[in-house]
Amino acid sequence: MNPRITRLDTLLHERILMLDGAMGTMIQGYRLSEADYRGERFQDFPHDLKGNNDLLTLTQPHIIREIHAKYLDAGADIIETNTFNSTAIAQADYHLQDLVYELNREAARLARAVADEREAQDRDRPRYVAGALGPTNRTASISPDVNDPGARNVTFDALVTAYGEAADGLGGRLCHLAAHRRQGSPLGRYAGGHQRARTTRCQRSRAFSFVDSLHLSSHRAFTDHLSSVLGSVGFATGGSALRAPMASHPTPASP
Repeated sequence: MNPRITRLDTLLHERILMLDGAMGTMIQGYRLSEADYRGERFQDFPHDLKGNNDLLTLTQPHIIREIHAKYLDAGADIIETNTFNSTAIAQADYHLQDLVYELNREAARLARAVADEREAQDRDRPRYVAGALGPTNRTASISPDVNDPGARNVTFDALVTAYGEAADGLGGRLCHLAAHRRQGSPLGRYAGGHQRARTTRCQRSRAFSFVDSLHLSSHRAFTDHLSSVLGSVGFATGGSALRAPMASHPTPASP
């Protein structure tokens, strides 16, 4: 097993590991314009790009680097890649779905570079990068039309494909965790489980499911599924900390 992953397993049982915070709210503080989002590469692109935060990895990498550095300097053990919307489904809103692989690959490289810099300053404290996979702007679990309960605007297979494409970009040895974030759709969570298994095979390391505290109860079926697929799954609550797998904590006996 990768020594870094072995160290991660040990750390998870020794203490709580701290995750970084939100990327989007940090980006808002820079008050970027349409021209800022476009950069030189997309200055003539025929569609609006303001608000596509993931694109900043390519057009304003110094901003994303600075945000990663701030979280690490504040005490984060794990930083997440700037890829919350880097799936073909989400990027289609900006007509940039063909950039999915590049967005994920470059975001992983950027985050790993910043983490390596901080590790070099403190060799006794490893810093990890989690490949962030957002929920997309579609759901396969409920209908977008109140008059047609059976209608869906995305299929399960499309979600699996979209997450697989993103995972390919995040793969390699840059990301040692996969962070599936804020997924409220049960089918979306299962689709994430399928792609996460794919990521694990790619990088020969461990994958983790990061879930928001408000969704812990609804994630039980999802985590059970991941446990059967991956063998060991970690859980983060509230987007702020990572702890050891639930299976390592015995359930109290009923009174």
